[in-house]
Amino acid sequence: IGVFASLLIVVCALQMAIGRRTPYLPRWILVRPLPTRRLRSLVPHVIRALHILEQGIRPRGPAPAAAVKRLAAIIMTLLNIRILLVGIPLTNVLPALIIAFIALTCLEEDALWLPISIAVGIAVLAADVILIWEIFHHHVQF
Repeated sequence: IGVFASLLIVVCALQMAIGRRTPYLPRWILVRPLPTRRLRSLVPHVIRALHILEQGIRPRGPAPAAAVKRLAAIIMTLLNIRILLVGIPLTNVLPALIIAFIALTCLEEDALWLPISIAVGIAVLAADVILIWEIFHHHVQF
């Protein structure tokens, strides 16, 4: 399910990056039923987490420019691709949380937290690039 969800997020984020106002998904995805038995147990936890996040994330300042939203979409896409490529347990938690935070701040048009979440996403991607660079240039000894 995680890979499928990541692929859907990549598709939606790429569409957002090119400026689409609403995402397009194939009909077979839209009509597919969700396993409500599993989701029903998660709903109270998700609602509690959203209430906590709503205390800090809210519309403030001028609405982010379209270019900022596109940058957010590009960062979410790159983080999702990173999640799909790295299969090491527990290494995808931080990128997934950053994706969720960018998405929430973008939806709420929070002019304070959106640039911060984008910067954190860029920092994580930069750290990944540095790590890969070091591994391929044999500076990291195992």
